[in-house]
Parts: sequence; structure tokens; C-alpha cells
Amino acid sequence: MKTALKIAFISLMGALQISCAEVSINRNLLEARELFTLLHKKPESYWLAYDEVNEAFAVLIQADLLSNEDAGAPEIDQLSQLAKQKIALAEQAISDRKSEQLFLNPPLDR
Repeated sequence: MKTALKIAFISLMGALQISCAEVSINRNLLEARELFTLLHKKPESYWLAYDEVNEAFAVLIQADLLSNEDAGAPEIDQLSQLAKQKIALAEQAISDRKSEQLFLNPPLDR
């Protein structure tokens, strides 16, 4: 009976540890993912800022891969910040190129 009680106690303690264990995802990485998703949803992002979008995606993938290997690595913050900067650069490129197109091809007034 003592052995059965010990096994039950050890099982209970293990279950409590597992339930209390929390997978923490880096907030900067989550924010970068959300920003990239918003960028990716814009149809013009691939024909106005193809290179910038691909650069942002490459850095975001690096951050994701690193977080899969070591969730607490400080480089994740750095890569996430870099991804956010590249996303902002892509957004700016889209805005600038839209303005250029509007300037070069003004709408016809009828």
C-alpha cells in the first residue's frame, strides 16, 4: 500500500509540474509575427516591396528557428527588433512607391 501511495504522490507531483510549466513566447517575436501577418495580407506588398518583404521574412524565420531551439536566447529579441524594423521599412517602401505611381500617373479628371 505504501508503494502505491508513493507512486500516486509522485504522479500527482509530476502532473502539477507539467500543468504549472508555461511555454513563454517572446513578446517581441509575437509582435513581429503580427506585424508581418498584417504586411503579408496587403496585396500590394509583393509587387511594390517584394525585396523588403522577403528580407523581413528571412529575419523573422531566423528568430522563429532560434526560439524553437532556445526560447530564452537574447538574440531572439535582437532578431525580432530587426524584423520589426524591416517590416516598417517595407511599409514605408509601399507608401513611397504608391505615391510615386500616383505622381507619375495622376488620375484623369473627366
